[in-house]
Amino acid sequence: MDTKHRPVEALSTEARLQAILRATKAGTWEWNPDSGEILVNDQWWHMLGYYGRSGGAISFHEWERLCHPDDLKLAHHELAEHLARRSPDYNVTLRMEHAQGHWCWIHSRGMRIPESELLSKDIWVMGTHQDISHQMGLKHKLEKLADSVPGVVYTFTSSPEKPCRFTYISPTSEQFLGVAPADAIENPENVVKVVHPGDQDRVRRAVVEGVQALKSWQCDYRICLRGQSRWMRAMACPEVENSEAVAWHGMVVDIDDQKQLERELEHLSVTDELTGLYNRRYFMQRLDEALAESTRYQTPYALLSLDVDRFKVINDTLGHLAGDAALRLLAQVLGRRARRTDLVARVGGEEFVLLMPQTGLQDAEALAEQVRQLVEQTPFELQDGQRIRLTLSGGVVSWQGAVADTSKILGLCDRLLYQAKSQGRNQVLVARI
Repeated sequence: MDTKHRPVEALSTEARLQAILRATKAGTWEWNPDSGEILVNDQWWHMLGYYGRSGGAISFHEWERLCHPDDLKLAHHELAEHLARRSPDYNVTLRMEHAQGHWCWIHSRGMRIPESELLSKDIWVMGTHQDISHQMGLKHKLEKLADSVPGVVYTFTSSPEKPCRFTYISPTSEQFLGVAPADAIENPENVVKVVHPGDQDRVRRAVVEGVQALKSWQCDYRICLRGQSRWMRAMACPEVENSEAVAWHGMVVDIDDQKQLERELEHLSVTDELTGLYNRRYFMQRLDEALAESTRYQTPYALLSLDVDRFKVINDTLGHLAGDAALRLLAQVLGRRARRTDLVARVGGEEFVLLMPQTGLQDAEALAEQVRQLVEQTPFELQDGQRIRLTLSGGVVSWQGAVADTSKILGLCDRLLYQAKSQGRNQVLVARI
């Protein structure tokens, strides 16, 4: 071995040990369980703020007095486990009282000295103290920050040979995910189990793709918690720890209110405000899709266009509020009569349409006639108790296969409708493209 890498031979083992202890600022302790005597060095006292005391012997009871009472139970348990040889070492983090009255976080580690290395039959446990108050302070701040976040803060690691696992997950996981942090760390599948069955594969893919690409990822998904479904958003960014392991730091936040607002806005964007039916914008979108589907799959479609006869008379004699009420009642009748697959929309003042998939001309004509008769026979009762009768004129167009564009269908529908009105109203005319 190269001599330049050997320990300094001019220093004794004791001198080297003391140099290491001074550099690491570690406090040392040696405990004899039989006598209860504890031998400590100067730094053991200094890290507690007792700079006037030097190393020497203290009693076990004095050590207990310096320890926080809430931490003593764990310390006693771990000492007993190690002395009974049920644990390989003694390893505890506990609080000890500083000379100025506050509490220091101390990491205490120790090990029983084998009998073969002792000159007597006494039992000795020896170890060190390290002041980790700064680290615990940062941890405490992180936990407080995590508690203030409306979601879950987490860290998980990934590596080529080991599956992803959580190394930290905030206590809020129980509130938001219904999973205790210890259960999540023990088995990540406990977190996946609460994901809606329909979203589990998508969540797994998002994580796998993010890990493989080593890029930040985000995924919206539902969870099933306490009998309810809620929308959550998970996100994480990577931090390469070494050539084989990556730490992912992220959050899970509740976005159910946001999703609800999005659904409401989407509903408003496609819904007629007065009647609650679909609006013209959405109808035109669906009509374009119908043309594409019919062209590709030779699917039969039909479109029924309806207009209320003499609706201006209702507005002029009863008022616009009565007219609006009549349109709302008519929309309810159309919605109840339409089939589940049909699209019902209000596309103008008193004009309505029914888009009927998988429907030929004969079936469409029959349905249109049923709707016309139902409206004619239904008395519409307004809010003031007054009843009115409505009739409809309409045009039905059916097609199967390629059609040039929607204007051809709409134009033919309109011509049939106006023809029905000019021929006396309260009738439906049909045509096939």
